[in-house]
Amino acid sequence: DTSTSKGFDWLGAFLSSASVAVFLLVMTNAYQLGWTSPIVLSAFVAAFALFVTFLYWETRTSAPMLELDLFKNRLFSLGSAASFFIFLAGTAVFSLMPFYLQGVAGLSPGQTGLLIAPTMVMFAIIGPISGRLSDRHGPKRFEYVGLALLLAGMLILGTISESSRLYVILLGLIFQGAGMGTFNPPNQSSILGTVDLSRIGVATAFTNMVRNTANVTGIGLAITIVTMRMGALGFEPSLDAVTAGGEGVGAAFSQGLRIAFLTLGAFIALAAVSTWLKHTGKPASRGIAET
Repeated sequence: DTSTSKGFDWLGAFLSSASVAVFLLVMTNAYQLGWTSPIVLSAFVAAFALFVTFLYWETRTSAPMLELDLFKNRLFSLGSAASFFIFLAGTAVFSLMPFYLQGVAGLSPGQTGLLIAPTMVMFAIIGPISGRLSDRHGPKRFEYVGLALLLAGMLILGTISESSRLYVILLGLIFQGAGMGTFNPPNQSSILGTVDLSRIGVATAFTNMVRNTANVTGIGLAITIVTMRMGALGFEPSLDAVTAGGEGVGAAFSQGLRIAFLTLGAFIALAAVSTWLKHTGKPASRGIAET
């Protein structure tokens, strides 16, 4: 086993973990501290410095934790980018919708869960089906269908207001769940399908890190957009204010939510561009070793 004989990249593991940890911490708390506060700006600089140092070290060590030549493969790099954009957009929706459904629409926690549950059911049902069909017929058409569903759902949610009908919100959420279930399995398969079996563990860990980083980034970005809009309209820039209620708070929160959802829709469009580029040009050769 060559990977064992070369040893473990402890410094690379430390640098990558530290850069991701600092970035996630600052994205989680920046909207509370202020994006221009010295702490937040210093943390961003520190995360960037750690990341650059990690990349430099990975090009110098004999046993890199993440072999950077993986990104020379168009399917791997652009597929990972598309995955980042999709998870950034999707997770933020499901993090903010409970505040709207309970604080603005007046639903109970149980009713909120029942309204969101069909989205998860759609994801769970469609995901395996899309994965099997894409293995048989190729990933491209399923990725495009998933992206279309995701964008349609986000545009529907981008019309949200205090008086929105619950069935409209449910439709937007179902489109989101169906889109995620249709897009993710073939995209993930196309990413890992270009990696040699000896490096499949590293590639899988990287895609998991991409997903987790995108999740936190999307939540932090969406909360920032919503609370900034609430503050601009003269209300407390906090999600706690939505829970507490009060005259005009629901309308201000809904305005911020519309802006946030339309912004997240732009990231889905970026995922579509990445996916189109991924399938443009000569087919990438598969790096999986023959068995």
